[in-house]
Amino acid sequence: MAGRSQHYIPRLVLRGFLARRTSRDEYAWVARKTGEIFCGNLEGIATQRDFYSDPARPGEATLDRQITDYEDRLATLVSALRALPIGAAADASVAAEVIAHLTPRAATVRSLFSDALARLLEQAAPVLNNTDTMRRFAGLNSPAPTDVFRTEIFEKIKEQLPAAQMGAPMDLIERMAFAFARENMDELFEALRPDIQTGFGMMDEMAPERVRVGHQQSLGRSLAPPERMEKLSRLTWHVAAAPEDGVLLPDCVALAYDCAGNPAPYIMASHDEIHVVVMPLTDRLLLVGRTDGAATPDLGHFNTDAAACSDSLIVTAHRSHPLEALVPIIGSRANAFIAENIDEVVENFAPPAAEAAPLRPGQDFSFDIQCPDWGDQAQIDLLGEWLVDILKRLAAVWPLQRLEGFTFAFDYEGALASLDRGFGAPPKPSDLSPDERLSLAMAPAIIRDGVLKARIVMRARLAQALIDNDDVLRPRALYVLIAQLAHVSLMTLIEDHWPGILLAPLADNHTYQLYSRTHPALFGYFVARGSAPFSQVLEIEAELSIEFGNTVARRRVALEAASSAFEQDGDIDRHYQAKLDAAGEILERLAQLIGHRHGLDQPGLPAEGALVAMLEKLELIKWFGLLEADLQHLWLHRGSWSSFEAFSSFTAHAERLLWQLGAMSWRIDDDTYWIQFFPTEGLNAIGALEPAI
Repeated sequence: MAGRSQHYIPRLVLRGFLARRTSRDEYAWVARKTGEIFCGNLEGIATQRDFYSDPARPGEATLDRQITDYEDRLATLVSALRALPIGAAADASVAAEVIAHLTPRAATVRSLFSDALARLLEQAAPVLNNTDTMRRFAGLNSPAPTDVFRTEIFEKIKEQLPAAQMGAPMDLIERMAFAFARENMDELFEALRPDIQTGFGMMDEMAPERVRVGHQQSLGRSLAPPERMEKLSRLTWHVAAAPEDGVLLPDCVALAYDCAGNPAPYIMASHDEIHVVVMPLTDRLLLVGRTDGAATPDLGHFNTDAAACSDSLIVTAHRSHPLEALVPIIGSRANAFIAENIDEVVENFAPPAAEAAPLRPGQDFSFDIQCPDWGDQAQIDLLGEWLVDILKRLAAVWPLQRLEGFTFAFDYEGALASLDRGFGAPPKPSDLSPDERLSLAMAPAIIRDGVLKARIVMRARLAQALIDNDDVLRPRALYVLIAQLAHVSLMTLIEDHWPGILLAPLADNHTYQLYSRTHPALFGYFVARGSAPFSQVLEIEAELSIEFGNTVARRRVALEAASSAFEQDGDIDRHYQAKLDAAGEILERLAQLIGHRHGLDQPGLPAEGALVAMLEKLELIKWFGLLEADLQHLWLHRGSWSSFEAFSSFTAHAERLLWQLGAMSWRIDDDTYWIQFFPTEGLNAIGALEPAI
């Protein structure tokens, strides 16, 4: 009968676990999580005041009244199941309806969800109170605009942006807004942090009431959810005998077992993982449902499982049960189940762990050595032995099967000029970059029998240094060799992942202009990072810092000359190309420096302050941190990239530098792009800077 003391486990179920009965009252033993053990009146067992509904006004339909009315049908269904002989098959639809009704209505549902929400808030607060996590949620964890940023942020603000009102193309505005948001995320997040913390506090306070209302609304929609009934009805049901000492009733009513026999409250288990469901009908009778082929678990341990899966209490007909031993484990499995699932959710919120993707070991391969103007046969054989030893070691972790071989020559430029690449023109060091290391060695791409490979071409004096016992020159020669092998390794990873991608034309001319300046930086980072551990006795970081300063000084002079020429001849494209070249080389130098430091487990900027000062004057300190993070992410996912966009999106960094140099551009069609110049200090912001020697 409806009233204010409302049973979340109906008395018709509790009557299966009676300890004694008088002419007026019914009693059962109860053990609570708090340690209380008592024989109580069913009138007060498994009840809470106004659990389903507040007191009703005259004529008002309430959830408690709805449940009370339904219990007439429920009593018929439960009686039919209890009347079955042991071992008899049970009607799947009857078993499904009984469990689908009793398990969601119990207080354990409300308690477990309240605990789960509280744990989620507790665990998620420090994770969500983290800039890196918020970057991912806002879609700011990629070099180029993401779908999340586009739909959740940009679409809501684009019309209010000044650039949009001035008629600038929307894709350019989007890229600029994205860059601004990424670089200023820390400040934006700090401004919002108090509101976030206040919001978590309010959610924590409101959680119990929200769970209560949500539970009542769910029950109000259906007292036996059809989707749950349908899944339960797929099981094969029968009635089984309880163990000799009888069974107790958990406050979660029914247990679910997975394929390994691990129990959980049925209401919290995933149906995809359920193999067996067990509900005590009486202290002597169990209702058991199994998936096809599933074995019934050892029911001799059912009471222990039931106590562990209960939330706050267990009910039994027998004081002879070792209740004192069961009390400490009440709620243990339910709490562990919540913890496991909430921790998994929080892990998905948290930034991914910085672990490198596994690399396939290099496959067996052969290579040749050509020495057109250096060495006798004994020297070449010794060099070959030396190279075989190095490659065997590296091929265990680096994919190098696209290495065709080596050419060592005193006439380095001539060896490059005569190289048959199988496509295009022979490479020259000046074709790719003013990097001085390219005057010592290169690994040009070649095609052999339709397969993209690479051939390492090095100056002969490096070969001599490799076989001589020269403690001064050999470390340099080894470092240069390892750097070229790192280049081959990255080329192999990319080409194996997307065959033909490195020589395939890009989608449009605008993207080509940007990516052709970005590609050397990406390879530069990988090469510098891979070769860094072999630079112990060399001062590579100092060299890279000096090269960066020289690059800035040289490019500033070149840009001043290009600006003067533009004033005279108005050649827009030549002026744009000069700015692109400057942006590309600066990007490459920084990527090399970052890669070298990452290879030595030294993130961040060098302690020496010249580079920091230059980046601050150029207003690129925030951008530098993003470049470093994006390069690190690319390295950690090497070989498991989802698409080539992992590389092509880095054009955003070249474009960011281009803006700093006073130029912006956007695509018109596949062949045409628009160029716009605007006044900016550019590299002149650094002030006087002479090239270092």
